[in-house]
Amino acid sequence: MPRIPLRTLEDAPEAARARVESALKANGFLPNLIGLLANAPVALEAYQKVSGINARGGLTLAEREAVQNALTQSDGNVTQAAKLLDVSRPTLYDLMRYHNVRA
Repeated sequence: MPRIPLRTLEDAPEAARARVESALKANGFLPNLIGLLANAPVALEAYQKVSGINARGGLTLAEREAVQNALTQSDGNVTQAAKLLDVSRPTLYDLMRYHNVRA
């Protein structure tokens, strides 16, 4: 069974190297999750962007994740996501705008 390698700054793909370096500087060490995600630079970018959104104030982490999960499950369809969350579509738009969450 093949294993996914844990990348370091030295062996990370070029497309992921700047993001790996910023995580290393921010933490003082390279978290294993970043080392794994470095194998897929687009996944690493997405993870770091979502983490940045979640780090902002306002909604609780659980609420932000619920909005993001509903938008993901509905393939970005805000009407369907609002139904999943049992809120009105305008309310969901307000939450998305206020917290900079995009469909």
